[in-house]
Amino acid sequence: MHPLFDKFIQHNQQWESVERFLKHDPHLKRLEGLPYIYYSPLLREIPLTVSGIYLVDGGRQVGKTTLIKQTMQKCLSELLFEPSNMLFLTGELISNLEELRQILNMFIK
Repeated sequence: MHPLFDKFIQHNQQWESVERFLKHDPHLKRLEGLPYIYYSPLLREIPLTVSGIYLVDGGRQVGKTTLIKQTMQKCLSELLFEPSNMLFLTGELISNLEELRQILNMFIK
């Protein structure tokens, strides 16, 4: 994998193995210890059979990352996508628009 992806590895452990992502993803791991886990109705509405780049936007701490990670969990568990075709990016680790362009171009190649 290209060095541009190094800082995103912990969020994309599916590249190593599906089992590793399901057991060691930092966000899914945090959910394990909770007595109640919320599954958004959006999980059923996201068109998983339509290829594309999906962006999730919203206020802080409203569940965006959890929704994405649960969607990735579903896709990997149900073998809907090749793990190497999935990429999770967090805006907190991207410095500017040019870096985002570079990352997306490299991933698409």
